[in-house]
Amino acid sequence: MNRRLFTYQGAGRSIREIARMVGMKPSTLHFRLCVKGMSVADAIAMPITPKHRLNPEGRQPRLYEFRGQMLDAKTIATLIGRHRDTVYRRVVGNRVLDIGETPDPFSGFQDAPSTAVLITHDGETLTAAEWARRMGISKETIYSRIAYGWHPVDAITTPPDPRFAMRTIKVRNLRIIRRIASTFHPMTGGYAQTFANPLGTGVGRHVHHLQSGKTA
Repeated sequence: MNRRLFTYQGAGRSIREIARMVGMKPSTLHFRLCVKGMSVADAIAMPITPKHRLNPEGRQPRLYEFRGQMLDAKTIATLIGRHRDTVYRRVVGNRVLDIGETPDPFSGFQDAPSTAVLITHDGETLTAAEWARRMGISKETIYSRIAYGWHPVDAITTPPDPRFAMRTIKVRNLRIIRRIASTFHPMTGGYAQTFANPLGTGVGRHVHHLQSGKTA
């Protein structure tokens, strides 16, 4: 494919050649000529605006709905006297959850226990932590479910996914096996500190004899 040429100083030249001659970035010249459809003369004459002047106010922060206003995370953090990371942990969609809206005990957003989540089920009202102990579900799971939009009653009555529990058990068992395997002697196949004989009694001993020319 032939390069596209533009007439400059009486000759057909490529964008890269023209850019080098006028001291302009090829990407800038390409954008003006091929995207904006400017002539070579106009593209060269147009001043180059520094990036910091393209948006004098800088990048605008994202706004979140909080207490009836659209505020940025820094303003919300100042308003509640918390770190911005705490605010980000409370973001659901374009809203920042306020005190009493499914508070997370690990977010440092509220002063427990006055703002503890109260859930009524079968005529009984208990905190999420109390329901967690009664139902055999971690309170972290209950808070997480509510934060994701679950109805509070469903959050405390739905048993944990057994597949997740099984994955957790498998991962734990794998870690145990790896720890045990790491204690085996690399040559003997036995525990490194189990045998007085440094050669051990397993396959590694026979391998050592074969390598040294000895017979077992």
